[in-house]
Amino acid sequence: MKALIVSLLLLSTAAFADSSIREYQGQVFSLENQAQCEQEFSRISNVINSIEGAMVIDGGCQMYGDRFVQINMKYEAPITTYIDRFRHQFKSSEVCEAQAALSSTIFSQSKNLFIASFCQGRTYRFDYIDNTYSVMRNLGLNAQFKTEAQCMGELKKIEKVVADYGMTTLISNCREFETIRRDGKYYRPEFFYLSVYSKKLNVIRGREVQNNCLSQRTTIERDFADADIRLSHQFCSGYESVREFLVYLDESASVIPAIKEYKGTTYADAQTCEQKRGDIIAVFTQTKKMTVYSYCEKRGESRHTPMVYYARK
Repeated sequence: MKALIVSLLLLSTAAFADSSIREYQGQVFSLENQAQCEQEFSRISNVINSIEGAMVIDGGCQMYGDRFVQINMKYEAPITTYIDRFRHQFKSSEVCEAQAALSSTIFSQSKNLFIASFCQGRTYRFDYIDNTYSVMRNLGLNAQFKTEAQCMGELKKIEKVVADYGMTTLISNCREFETIRRDGKYYRPEFFYLSVYSKKLNVIRGREVQNNCLSQRTTIERDFADADIRLSHQFCSGYESVREFLVYLDESASVIPAIKEYKGTTYADAQTCEQKRGDIIAVFTQTKKMTVYSYCEKRGESRHTPMVYYARK
C-alpha cells in the first residue's frame, strides 16, 4: 500500500513538475441567473480537466458587487497551456451577442480549445486555449463601402482565402458609419483571424482612381508571381472615391513584412511624379529589389508622391 502511494505521488509530481497555478475570471451574471453561472462554471471546469496535466483546484460563482456573480476559478496546468483572452467592442449589444453565439461553432473546426464567448454590453470577449501556437490578427483593411452588401461580399471572399490557407476567421463584420455631413452612410469592414506565427495576411492600400480600378490587374498578378509572393485577393473600395486594395500572403515569419513600402519625394505635378516613379523602379532593379506595385498618390492639385512597393530578390 505504501509503495502504491509513493508511486502515485511520483506520477503526480512528474505530471505537474512543469506546471503553474493560474486564476481565471470569466463571465458576470445577475443573481437571478446564478444557476446559469454554475452550469457555465461546470462546463469550463470539464474542458480544463480534459487537458493532459491540467486540473481545476477550486472556484465557483463568486459575488461581484451586490447584485452579480462571476465565474472565478484557480487551476493548475502545464506552463505552455494557458487561457488566451480576446476582446473587441461592437457598435451594438445585438451585433455582439450574434458574434458570441457563433464563436463556439467556429472553434469546433479548430484544434484549439473553446473556453467561453460572451458579451458585457457591447464588449465581446472570447477565451480559448491555443494548441496550435497561433496569433490572433487584425487584417486592418481600412476600407469603405457604399452598401453593407458590398462590404460583406468582399469579406466572404476573404473568409474563403483564410480557410484555404488553414487559418480561422473569428470576426467578419461590417460596421455602419454616418458621413461627416450626416447625409449618408458607409460601411467599414472588421476582420480578425487566427493563424500560425509564420503565416499572415498583409494589406496594401493602393491607388485612388476614378473609373479604372484594378485596370492593371494582370500586371500586378505577374509582378507578385515573379517575386514568389502569393497575391490572395484584390478588390476596389470607396464611398466618394475608389481605391485599390491588395491582400497577400506573408510567409516571412518576421515582424518585417515581405513587401516594403517606399514613399518618395512629393512633386508639384503628376507628370514629374510619374517620371520619378520610373526612376525609382530602375534604381530598385539595380539593387535587387523587385517592384510588385507602384503608383503616384495625389494629395491635392500640387502634391504628387511616388509610392513603390517592393520585395527583395
